[in-house]
Amino acid sequence: MMEHRGHQAQPNRKPQLGLPEMRNNSSFGSIERTVAIMTMMQAVIGQGGFLVLLLYGGTALLFFGSVHSWSRYYLGTGPDPLTYIWGLNWWPWAIQHGLNPLVTRFGWYPPGFHTAWADLVPGGALLVLPIIELADAVVAYNALMVLAPALAAWCCFLLLRCLTKDILASVLCGYLFGFSSYELGHMLGHLSLVLVFPIPLILWVAILSTSAVRARGRFILLLAASLLLQFAFSLEVLATLYVAGGTAWLTTMLCLPDHRKRLWILAGDVSIATAILALATTPWLVYMYEGRNDVPETINLPAEYGADLMNLIVPTGLSHFGGATFESVASQFHGNIAEDGSYLGLPLIGILVAWFRKPDPHGPVSRTLLITAVLLMLLSLGPIIRVWGRPMGTWAPWQLVLHLPLIRHALPCRLSVYIALLTAIAAGLWLASARNRMSKVRRYGCCLLAIALLFPDLKRFKWSPVPFVPFFERQNLERLLGTTPNVVVLPLVPEPNRVYGSMIWQFQSGMAYTQTGGYLGNPPPESYRWAVTSQLVQGVAGPEFAKDIEVYAAAHNVTAVVAGPGTQPSLLHSLDELGWDNESLAGVHVYYVPRAIGPAEPAPS
Repeated sequence: MMEHRGHQAQPNRKPQLGLPEMRNNSSFGSIERTVAIMTMMQAVIGQGGFLVLLLYGGTALLFFGSVHSWSRYYLGTGPDPLTYIWGLNWWPWAIQHGLNPLVTRFGWYPPGFHTAWADLVPGGALLVLPIIELADAVVAYNALMVLAPALAAWCCFLLLRCLTKDILASVLCGYLFGFSSYELGHMLGHLSLVLVFPIPLILWVAILSTSAVRARGRFILLLAASLLLQFAFSLEVLATLYVAGGTAWLTTMLCLPDHRKRLWILAGDVSIATAILALATTPWLVYMYEGRNDVPETINLPAEYGADLMNLIVPTGLSHFGGATFESVASQFHGNIAEDGSYLGLPLIGILVAWFRKPDPHGPVSRTLLITAVLLMLLSLGPIIRVWGRPMGTWAPWQLVLHLPLIRHALPCRLSVYIALLTAIAAGLWLASARNRMSKVRRYGCCLLAIALLFPDLKRFKWSPVPFVPFFERQNLERLLGTTPNVVVLPLVPEPNRVYGSMIWQFQSGMAYTQTGGYLGNPPPESYRWAVTSQLVQGVAGPEFAKDIEVYAAAHNVTAVVAGPGTQPSLLHSLDELGWDNESLAGVHVYYVPRAIGPAEPAPS
């Protein structure tokens, strides 16, 4: 049985955000306190921790699971999930075949593409490697997507259990983070952005490290390992983590002057952990530098994807309660339904305000959390502040980071993940500090209302059929194209309302061909040196199409142009007019490049 020890014995004692009390002699910890912390960590996991994980996992499976075949359908819509599936397959496949996984020639052949710049989730591949080996990358992708919110909620539960010592409050508020509007939005198909469970773990380790003067080394290594895990999931999330962490650190320095010495120690520990992270990822960083020309000057447009101020209180169509009612209003938000994930709801905002106004020793901590959350909200608005989709024309804090490396490519609206975590922490501490039964009833009722307003509209989370095509089975490819051909697969890039499967077809073939193209992000800027690239991207042949594609095919050792389902009819007509030998199979048209202009050398395996 799980024993729950509340605060009845000490009604005036409040949780202090995991920081030990300052003694009169200004001691900052001892070996006994370190042992107590490690014991507490073991107790957190042991006292119902895995039962809570099963609870969250069952909830995620109920919300997002499917009775469809997990190897023939995928959770999400659009082309991004197909690229993630390709990526999950790529990492173990490349290593098993003795290839450098950080550069692939199976996309944009012959120069290839630096996968260090692609969002291919190597950490996810490692996490579900047994599933990839026993089943395939499609099943592995679905498993990660369904488990992601459960893992995020569970890790937030572990953090809150450490801070509040209250299991019920931790369970409820762990849900607020794991199933937040941010997480629900990216459950539409952004695998790298839903794997955020290391964030509360990093905060947990950081808090514990401030109390472990004589055991700092182990916490620095834990911190470095947690940062490495988040790096392996998403470099963008890691970059925004430093922005959010820096904001929280500066705010805490101002609001908690008595803790400044320990905060400076924490800054040193984070710096050492970051140095360890940089050392561990040196090959990755080197290839990122070498492949900097594979990506455009600006990968994302921050001005297009800032949070709308009204999104804090107005839900999108992903919310079961109020989503349909306010859908016409939410449609005015400037981003899209996946990125408009800033919704908290009035009950959760009310909890923040109520906790901030508590006249007790918790005041400095509550003030720190609230100010940090407000600052992050301002940053999440992006370089242009919008209300109801209309720009206000005022200066916005995000303009300060527009020219910084890495972080300038991030979308500011995605900072809402940290706002969700801070509000979950505030709500957990607020619930745990209730002094009497009536206060608990009111507070838990408010928290349950907040959870209800975040309940997802389940019909929005669709499972899509994987667009496998019989043509791309290995035996068909080898019969028509020979072994290890290099081809141009059309459509070259995804288009709305059209079938696209360049990467998934290559996965289906067992990586039986290389391709000059592939959706690994934006086409490399270098590819636009060739006139035909824009024509293939737009699906409209230019006046010199025949000459342009012949030059392109010769320069890139292309053996055939393969027009799959979704290729624009006008482009098919232009290919027919080339006069090249061609044939069709299972709805796929193959145009063989004439030997006179064909590849100068065979495409390598």
